[in-house]
Amino acid sequence: MLYSISIDIPAQTSRTTPLISTLAISQGIVTKGWLRWRYGSGNLGGVRVFYHETQIWPFSLNEWLPSSQHPLEFPSSLSIPEPPYTFSIHTYNDDDVFPHSVWLAFEIERGKNLGVLTRLIEWAKFE
Repeated sequence: MLYSISIDIPAQTSRTTPLISTLAISQGIVTKGWLRWRYGSGNLGGVRVFYHETQIWPFSLNEWLPSSQHPLEFPSSLSIPEPPYTFSIHTYNDDDVFPHSVWLAFEIERGKNLGVLTRLIEWAKFE
């Protein structure tokens, strides 16, 4: 399943007090991630992704994935075994005037051990 979020970051959002957004996800294995900044962000913004209060992207603590005109795609094998089934996404924008937007998406493989009723409920939620 693909889970995505588009985040609009106001101008003058600092690294010390970043905008924090929540992305609801599911139990499973994160197999791939994507990050794309909208045109014009230059090198003025950054993103960090947390799961259970632990920074998972980028792997280096207290670092940021910087804004760029080039999309970022990265493989993963992160297990999401227990609740809360959310990513906390921290973003900043050093631009003095303009807001900037970033889009993130994660592909999560669900376990094959789900019962028929559970799969039907999950299917109904996303259709």
